[in-house]
Amino acid sequence: MSHVTGLSALLPYVLALFAAWLGSGIFAAYRAFRKNRCGWCWVVLGIWFGPLALIAIAFVSPNVQVAGAADAVTPATTDLR
Repeated sequence: MSHVTGLSALLPYVLALFAAWLGSGIFAAYRAFRKNRCGWCWVVLGIWFGPLALIAIAFVSPNVQVAGAADAVTPATTDLR
């Protein structure tokens, strides 16, 4: 009867933790992309901070662009003929 001892006994737990941390990064990137945020930035944050990044992205407001903001007339671009 062989018993698994030492570091090899921890391998399944370490792999599960790694998969959860990587999954946190991927899911944080998905949520960030849906909120019009930088997905790659949130992958890094998700991998670095794990589930804390998921909580953070849940409270970040979507990055919404105002319609017509690029076409706004400023005093410098007004033609005064």
